[in-house]
Amino acid sequence: MSNGLSFVVHYTIEEKTSTSGKTVFHSDKQGHKYLAVKKPINQLKAASALNRIMVLCDNTLILLNMFDLEPIVSGAKIKGVTCFCINENPAYGNPFSVEICVALKKKQLQFYTVTEDRLVHIRDISVSEPAVALGLDGSFVCVALSSQYCMINFETAHIQDLFPFDGEQNKPLILRISKEEFLLSGPSALGMFVTSDGISQRPPLQCILDQHQKQAIPFQGGTYLGNFDGRLFIASGKEIYSLVPVAWEKQVISLYPKLLPTNTSFTRSIQPLHEIADINQLCRGQDSLLTDYKTFLRLYLEDIRGTKEAIGFKQEIDIALLKLYAEVNSPELIPLIAVDTGCDLKDCVDWLEKYNRYHALALLYKYHSENDKALHIWTRLVNGEIKDEAFPGLQFVIEYLSNLTDHELVWKYVDWILEKDPENGVKALFNTLSIYCIRNFRSKLRHMLQISNLYRVQLILGKAKEQEMHAECAILYGKLEEHDKALRILVHKLKDFGGAENYCIVNSQGKDPSYRKRLFHALLSVYLDPSYE
Repeated sequence: MSNGLSFVVHYTIEEKTSTSGKTVFHSDKQGHKYLAVKKPINQLKAASALNRIMVLCDNTLILLNMFDLEPIVSGAKIKGVTCFCINENPAYGNPFSVEICVALKKKQLQFYTVTEDRLVHIRDISVSEPAVALGLDGSFVCVALSSQYCMINFETAHIQDLFPFDGEQNKPLILRISKEEFLLSGPSALGMFVTSDGISQRPPLQCILDQHQKQAIPFQGGTYLGNFDGRLFIASGKEIYSLVPVAWEKQVISLYPKLLPTNTSFTRSIQPLHEIADINQLCRGQDSLLTDYKTFLRLYLEDIRGTKEAIGFKQEIDIALLKLYAEVNSPELIPLIAVDTGCDLKDCVDWLEKYNRYHALALLYKYHSENDKALHIWTRLVNGEIKDEAFPGLQFVIEYLSNLTDHELVWKYVDWILEKDPENGVKALFNTLSIYCIRNFRSKLRHMLQISNLYRVQLILGKAKEQEMHAECAILYGKLEEHDKALRILVHKLKDFGGAENYCIVNSQGKDPSYRKRLFHALLSVYLDPSYE
């Protein structure tokens, strides 16, 4: 406004890209047209297909010629209008007209077909309260009355109430998003999706339409802002700019310090897409805001992970998610690492250690076939040297060992397992040896059974019998002081006469000479037993 006047000005717009990478819309100031009116302009929409502009000024809707901004004289003016909207999905599909809905002060909706030279009245529908916002699609108009949303079929005049709103707290908003579907500002700052049938087929949007500031973009000298065919235009006194959204996949992770992997192929554009150094610049020390930004990034990456938009960026996405999960101790951390992860050790070890996610670190070592390092971490967790609530416990380690094919590594941890849990530890060892029954490892097992007292002999003896491991059974009978049974196995089953003599020597070490005599006497009795040849 200037001196009580409002102006509608028509420029020819030329789109150019500046040296800084910004898109600037320069206006042709030669011969531009303008219309001066004495009252504020409340609403303005362009019907480009007709080269017409509709202006709502002082509750009067006027149809203007787009080129000379002269009002269309015959039947192109409606009085008592509070708001209006254009049908983006025309019910009749006439390419030479535009359909509109007009809300009147007198609790009435009117439907018109707009042509080049007139507004053709179609029908009226009465409503219970004055309408303050409209959305039109096909044969349906979504209406915000003073305190209630409703859906109206203007062909049948059927009115369906949707849900109430508090008009004193929030301004109602209606946005047509697809065929016969609208997005409405709902209670508790929710964005509610509603179809022409009066139902919602999508979950509500959280905290989208609460009319609170979401982002600040520095701009000086702005005089007008408007949404035209999905593009946001900002006008200053001399120029028109377009605020162009940048796709998230072109920037998002790089704004967060230390989330990108060190060997990433991603680089920022030579002409910067924006002037934001990183997310900390936007937060300005507000921890809660930084948390919100990280939550947004996590949700976005989870949504695109595995989709075609993420092709070529699996490592970047997985490492960023691992770091975000580790920071907040998310239960999603373990599943991310356990299956088809793009996380490498170089970028993740320090981060997992920083936040004490030791079990996740061990799983990452396991995924990269660093089994010894994984077991080293798990043994420290069992011993209580480090703590991680996500660690499932000793039984997890025993099962892991029982499935290892690296038997040298299994034997490295045999004594530790038998000390912590003799029963389950030996079960795991026998499971391993029953599948890979190799002479070298049988020898190690026999040595362990002979020198160790950390296991339950009867339990192991039962397992050895099941596997027909006769040499091991002989050692175990010796532990039980059942020397006759042990010697019979060595002499009659294994025909290991030297082993039988060695048995007598080994099992009598540290005892009085009479004990050794009794063992050799038992051996002689076994040799002379007439039951055997």
